[in-house]
Amino acid sequence: MRACALLLLLLAAAVAAEPDVTVGLQEFSYGQRIEFVLGNGEHPFADEDQRRAQLSLQVRVGGKAVLLGWSGLEVRAAGDGGDALAVTGMQAEGVFTATRELKDAPSATITGLSLPLTAQALVGLARLDAAVDVLFSTETAETAELAFAAMEVGKDTVLSGVDGGLIAISERSDNRLAFRLNRSAFLALQDLVFRAADGKDLAGRNRRAEWRDGQGVLTYNLKTERIAGVSALVFRRVQSRRASFTATALGLGMAVPGREDLRGQVVRGAGEF
Repeated sequence: MRACALLLLLLAAAVAAEPDVTVGLQEFSYGQRIEFVLGNGEHPFADEDQRRAQLSLQVRVGGKAVLLGWSGLEVRAAGDGGDALAVTGMQAEGVFTATRELKDAPSATITGLSLPLTAQALVGLARLDAAVDVLFSTETAETAELAFAAMEVGKDTVLSGVDGGLIAISERSDNRLAFRLNRSAFLALQDLVFRAADGKDLAGRNRRAEWRDGQGVLTYNLKTERIAGVSALVFRRVQSRRASFTATALGLGMAVPGREDLRGQVVRGAGEF
């Protein structure tokens, strides 16, 4: 009996130690460019392909953690009449490129999520339902050595301790060094540390992190001839937590217009203009 009680206490402590992950709507924007063309003098033409709606999501983790990325984004929309609005082709995954350090209650923003619009006018948007897997770590990054002297430009090297992690030098000059990383390596990597021949860290790196075309790019500005060794700081354990949210009253009392709503009466001028 005591063993069962102890087990329950341990399970409860483990659950309590798991950080809460929340996601919410930070911004919803809608834009439409209207191109008027000469027609019969009655109906201008609004180019429907120029409609655009975008979301920005705010991600937060309770407790001490570092946010790494996200995947599995699903978004569903509903009109004020309860009808479903088609949402397809959303960006499925991404990474957070900001400086990655363990801190209390970290937050990050998923920006530029476009809502592909169909022929159905986005009128009376009443609710958005979404869910996303948030990737994070609660542990301090550990050191993994890279055989820098053996690394060749354009050739992948296995990132030790990261399942499926690959890293390669993509550009090298006297004052610039860039690395290409696949998703597994980029998610788990906190930073790269460069050392001189005397074992001291090289300063003045001016690090820039980017994510484009499905891969990560890390660029450093430093004297490359001074590099004698490179260490990678990696998060050995990456956790994933599914979080969902519902946003309502997105129109703030206004109906988001469709093409037909933007057609106005056009009065003919002199010379049928």
